[in-house]
Amino acid sequence: MRKTDLEKVFKNYSKARTSDREERNLAKFFAHYEKQVDESAVSDSYRNEMLKAIEAKIDGRTGKVRRLFPEWLKVAASVMILIAMAYGSFQIYDSQKQIQYAMASTERGQKTTLTLSDGSLIYLNAESSLKYPEFFNQDHREVWLEGEAFFEVARDESRPFIIHSQHAETTVLGTSFTVSDYADSEASVTVSTGKVRVFSAQLDSSLILVPNDRLILREQNMVLSQVNAAEQNAWYKGILRFDGARLESLVPKLERWYAVDFIVEDPELLNCAISGKFKNASLTSFLESLKFIHGLEYEFNDQDQVILKGKICK
Repeated sequence: MRKTDLEKVFKNYSKARTSDREERNLAKFFAHYEKQVDESAVSDSYRNEMLKAIEAKIDGRTGKVRRLFPEWLKVAASVMILIAMAYGSFQIYDSQKQIQYAMASTERGQKTTLTLSDGSLIYLNAESSLKYPEFFNQDHREVWLEGEAFFEVARDESRPFIIHSQHAETTVLGTSFTVSDYADSEASVTVSTGKVRVFSAQLDSSLILVPNDRLILREQNMVLSQVNAAEQNAWYKGILRFDGARLESLVPKLERWYAVDFIVEDPELLNCAISGKFKNASLTSFLESLKFIHGLEYEFNDQDQVILKGKICK
């Protein structure tokens, strides 16, 4: 079967438009290649992902999965993968230029959870976005982050998982960690499990992080410290925890979390060290805690902004 004919049949089949003759030819094609396909050239995880992608494509276009001969599906997937590698012709796994990307984003006060095609879970924090391919290729897995996200990466030693953000490139095989890279805050990576490699192009330097490591990336250097990662990364469970953090550094985070503007009346209060653990706390509950623990007063103006004020900071 010629390449152009094969492309036409694949496209028709994905749209449930194949004739009986085309279906017979396609079955013969798969039968011919059954013993010729070197399945070892395609990793199990990648093949399984392509099987899911094929079924998802068909299901999305026709409302159901329409199988010619189910026993040929695995062979078909392997054949199509190799054809794509050779010709770059089939839409699902075409050349890099034609990879289809999706974008997930959140507004202030929002969070969302994503499951990627490899099974990785992504918890996207407020005012963040993640660009990712509908499926990953067999060499690596790449996503692009703006803002903050907690990653639970499905382990695949043959395909590193790479997160690109403004100030860092974070590479893992399978682990859990938070990458935070907002424009108005210092970039950081906090590791819960596994090992993570963080590279800074600006500093031309990289570090390997292990559980409970937190790396802060600054313009001139990178600062590594030990933290309780389970607590630091608990935000995706609805928990805010602060351990002596300056109020000035917390204001942008609180504005994203509660979708409200904060105004600090007295600049000296910006140095106030805030501590506490707040689980699924409403804005009013959080402000009352600040008042009780740190002596900070608050009020809302006619624009629904929070005014923080006070003479002391406990």
